Amino acid sequence: MTEEHSTTARAQILFVEDEEAFAESISKILQTHGFEVQLAFSGKQALEVYERGRFDLVITDLKMPVMDGIDFIRELKRIDPDQKIVVVTGVPGQLTPWNRKLADSREDILLFGSLDFLVKPFPPQRLVRMVTQVLEGTEPPRGKTP
Repeated sequence: MTEEHSTTARAQILFVEDEEAFAESISKILQTHGFEVQLAFSGKQALEVYERGRFDLVITDLKMPVMDGIDFIRELKRIDPDQKIVVVTGVPGQLTPWNRKLADSREDILLFGSLDFLVKPFPPQRLVRMVTQVLEGTEPPRGKTP
């Protein structure tokens, strides 16, 4: 195991993604770097999984059936305001108040403005680097791409 991942080894990650093949491939990548990964395929299923375990990091898509990522993040932060979250999305515009899903409110601006996110498609090493930085608390200032 490399030194880069020594402090995050065996970190528990919940990965929420409705595209099962993508979820499985990301899970395998993260596992090869020493992370433990649980999968959920909707926000609703993710909340059920979250209730049964403790996670060091939650990685979630935004556009999903049943319960989308925005509602999932709101509920997750209600349950645990300190939960670390990374958003992966193919539609970065979903993270703006103009999509009508986010309120132009102080709460939503603070909540969603403080999240780390990656835009699909992304190279696997970028995801691993971001996960490691978020878990170690060494991520670069917002707006900077690692």
